[in-house]
Amino acid sequence: MPVITVLYYVMTAYLALICLRNFLKERDLQNAAMYAIVMLPMILRLFRIK
Repeated sequence: MPVITVLYYVMTAYLALICLRNFLKERDLQNAAMYAIVMLPMILRLFRIK
């Protein structure tokens, strides 16, 4: 795997973890849904699902 690809996956995983942390801390349902929607494409990219 090229270095750029590895860095891309590391960056995506990091951003997904930040969103997950905020999702778990969030009390407002609407904001929690927003975090879930933002996390979904990142998780799909990590599992290489298009």
